[in-house]
Amino acid sequence: MKKYIVKIACLVISLLDKVIPKNNDIVVFNSFPDLSDNSFALFVHILEKYPHKKNVWLVKTLKNEKCQAIIAEFSNSNNFEIIGRDTFFGMYYYLRAKYVFFTHGIFSDAKIANKHCVVNLWHGMPLKTIGLLDNNPAIPNFKYGIANSSFYQTIMSQAFGIKKQNILITGQPRNDLMFQKNNCLEKLGYEHNSDKKIVLWTPTYRQSIVGDIRIDGNVSSDFPVVKSSQLIELDEFLETINTKIIVKLHPMDILNNNVFSQYRNIKIIKKGELESVNCQLYSLLGAVDILLTDFSSIYVDYLLLDRPIGFVLDDFSAYSKSRGFVFDKPGEYMPGQKIATFEQLKDFLYKTVVLNKDSFVNERQRVNKMLNNKFNNSSEELLTLIGFG
Repeated sequence: MKKYIVKIACLVISLLDKVIPKNNDIVVFNSFPDLSDNSFALFVHILEKYPHKKNVWLVKTLKNEKCQAIIAEFSNSNNFEIIGRDTFFGMYYYLRAKYVFFTHGIFSDAKIANKHCVVNLWHGMPLKTIGLLDNNPAIPNFKYGIANSSFYQTIMSQAFGIKKQNILITGQPRNDLMFQKNNCLEKLGYEHNSDKKIVLWTPTYRQSIVGDIRIDGNVSSDFPVVKSSQLIELDEFLETINTKIIVKLHPMDILNNNVFSQYRNIKIIKKGELESVNCQLYSLLGAVDILLTDFSSIYVDYLLLDRPIGFVLDDFSAYSKSRGFVFDKPGEYMPGQKIATFEQLKDFLYKTVVLNKDSFVNERQRVNKMLNNKFNNSSEELLTLIGFG
């Protein structure tokens, strides 16, 4: 019944979109989770640089008061409204706005009128297959998409079935946040100094619980390469090398349902916890010394900082068979130590932190040049290309 209602609503929106005039000064934003990622970074930029615009956030779950607090961390402007996405006024502003920006799709089945500038900011340059490359026909309708490079322009065009020239090479607006000073670490209870190293670990989900429900790779109640029984050992090891790890779970990951113990040197951040301290992931990313990840697109962005990356790949073969990659030889685009066991994880951390050994500098720079043609002022680059003003 719900799917039927959504289908009818999108049909109505498609028809109204053709006849309702657009207001050049109304800008609509949407993201998952609410107020995050590329949409949020672009929103903050517009608040500061284009004060005459009326900005409208279409949210799914966050309450107005919480939204106000998140935004206040980045801007003193109050030139915005927070409105429920699936409401009459949500649809009204979507139809009236000249510009609409989203990360995961909004009224995705609705046809886009030529005069409507709907931009798919997505949420990263993929390593794993997405959209049509993943045999998933449920892709959102939009006028423009974005990419970090000509290399990714082709991939994003194929993934979303849109003309290559409509994929704009701008870089990711969220990357602008990596280069701005912030106090995310302090908010999470970690004081950053030159003597202590901070590692961010961002495992992508193997089993999702929201959005696109699926299973990829090996599903476990443990973290990759680290069993729950080994977390105490890892915590003690981190103490000896004066290092702390922040594990940021993917918001769709079933591990968000787990109850984790408290550790001195390991902090596990579940869905909603970054938002609870008004911190953006990419502000945190810019503040850490080392990245641990796997098949997440976050490493493509972290390449811009030229800092060590470890790739935790204990289920590479299984993940490749169940999900697949946009590259024929994905390992050639992953410039960092490949980690498949707990001992290899400790070895990587010891060499990187204690011995200060970084063997992948040249590889990172090679891959970065290929994957990231654009890396600075991405928000303004995008706005210029779509004639925003």
